[in-house]
Amino acid sequence: MNHEYVEPRFMHASAKGQALSRSAVPVKADGQRDADEVLKEIHGHGVSIVRMKKHADGQWGIEADARNRRIHGLTEMEISGPVRGTDFVKTRFSPEGTRTRGTLNNCAHGVTPWNTYIAAEENWAGYFINHAEQPREQSRYGVAKEGAGRYGWELADTGADEFIRFNVTPTGESATEDYRNEANGFGWMVEIDPFNPDVVPVKRTQLGRFAHEGVVFQAAVEGQPIVCYAGDDARFEYIYKYVSAQPYYKATAGGHLLDNGTLYVARFNEDGSGDWLPLVFGMGPLTPENGFNSQADVLVNTRFAADTLGATKMDRPEWGAVDPKTSEVYFTLTNNSRRTETDAVNPRVENNWGQIVRWREHNDQVSAIQFEWNLFVLAGPESDSDLAGQSLDGGSIFNSRMACGLILMLVCGFRRM
Repeated sequence: MNHEYVEPRFMHASAKGQALSRSAVPVKADGQRDADEVLKEIHGHGVSIVRMKKHADGQWGIEADARNRRIHGLTEMEISGPVRGTDFVKTRFSPEGTRTRGTLNNCAHGVTPWNTYIAAEENWAGYFINHAEQPREQSRYGVAKEGAGRYGWELADTGADEFIRFNVTPTGESATEDYRNEANGFGWMVEIDPFNPDVVPVKRTQLGRFAHEGVVFQAAVEGQPIVCYAGDDARFEYIYKYVSAQPYYKATAGGHLLDNGTLYVARFNEDGSGDWLPLVFGMGPLTPENGFNSQADVLVNTRFAADTLGATKMDRPEWGAVDPKTSEVYFTLTNNSRRTETDAVNPRVENNWGQIVRWREHNDQVSAIQFEWNLFVLAGPESDSDLAGQSLDGGSIFNSRMACGLILMLVCGFRRM
């Protein structure tokens, strides 16, 4: 189970009697935060792995198991893939750029074909503060410039290392003397082996860095690549696809298949066709002339790379599902009240309700670089209308996150053509 965020106003005795709004935190008179409260909040994030059992009375309960554990905002993690060991992730904690501490704002998840769990880091940027000039890997994602981080963890009164890292303002002579790169350790997909507590969680950087909602896999086929999809759950962001370089074999499959492959971003064309654009350094405009100097640069700045390629800006891509019978992919587009210009796949201004897009890979080859798409359904009340001007019917009365429930119905066999 993921633990996406916390509500400090409900966690601490010091909040009693204060008129705190959502995500507001109790702050001491000197402007600092109580370190024990901060520590509780950091541990409140992450993932729980718990064995559950349904008892004879129909109630569920926790069962004792050596694998029961918490993975939280201080759990040490490995960095893998092209970003590992690069200057983007070198910090005082990990001068070699191979490790980071914790996972934050885990929204949805995914399950790999080899039965490990992937937690998605979504709105991680707000946890950090940088009072200096920001590099694009912070500004494009929304790291705060003024005030404090989302929960003010950097204000903990002990000034301990595990707290000050949330202030990514440069203070030292180099990145290995401060935490200017700490935010670059977040925004990834985190692979966790729930069945082996001795395996260190791994941040799989080849899957891209953005506001991950989750990840969905095509069915694995012996001798063929692994294919999965992910959405960047923010307004005007993108849908991504990953194809492994190595083929899948059940006997040897593992996380290494997520470290070496190609990440693509989707372009939805007006005629119902689509293209998967490769996020590969040196291909197309992803060159030094356009501000990219390595594959690690492309991945740390996945959003900017997708901008540069001209991918289709979507209405908050959130959950997805793969039809196990047809391999068609369904993706919910949550809403986008800020849209003023439409396109074929995002056809409504001030989109309050959302829609679901469906696509089929070209020639049913899941690793193809073209696809065909259509709008599966527009969400909204019966007072709203479809693209032909007809009133929506009762099957469209859902919106935003409720679309996720419809996606689950789809993979259970429900169809609406």
